[in-house]
Amino acid sequence: ATGLQVEVLGPREGVRLMEQWAAEGLPFAIDWEWEIGSERAIGFSLAQGGSNYYVPVRGGDDDGGNSRSECEKYVHQGFVAALDNGTTIMHNGRADVGTQVPATRGVLAGTVEDTMVLAYLAGEPVLGLKPLTRKLLHRDAIDLPPNLEKQSLHVQAQYAGADSRNTYDL
Repeated sequence: ATGLQVEVLGPREGVRLMEQWAAEGLPFAIDWEWEIGSERAIGFSLAQGGSNYYVPVRGGDDDGGNSRSECEKYVHQGFVAALDNGTTIMHNGRADVGTQVPATRGVLAGTVEDTMVLAYLAGEPVLGLKPLTRKLLHRDAIDLPPNLEKQSLHVQAQYAGADSRNTYDL
């Protein structure tokens, strides 16, 4: 997945894409990156068809001057709408939904295809995204860089973009 083309989008563009794909019935992969401990969103990546995107969730200039908290609230609402109205593909979706969907939300109405669950049902002995990527897709998987939130936007986009691309392709 090294050299993967990943387009960086602003939060509103990323949410618009999720809404558009859900409305058109196009399944897409999504992968969230969040800070360990606080579970605050760093960003999320999307893969659909042959396209790959990364959306940093920082607020400020990335989101028309809104604060990081306002930006998080907006993208979380967009994520819930996509989960309710479309087909999303995730790897260990329980973790992403558990950290990025408000606990008060209740049942989600859309379809989630979870590659971890599918690998388990297929009898795979190891369920991690990186080992599955190496075994089933025959690709070199990018390991999580330390302190992802402090890495450059390019490093974040390459790491997250590779995860959603590999999830989509699995």
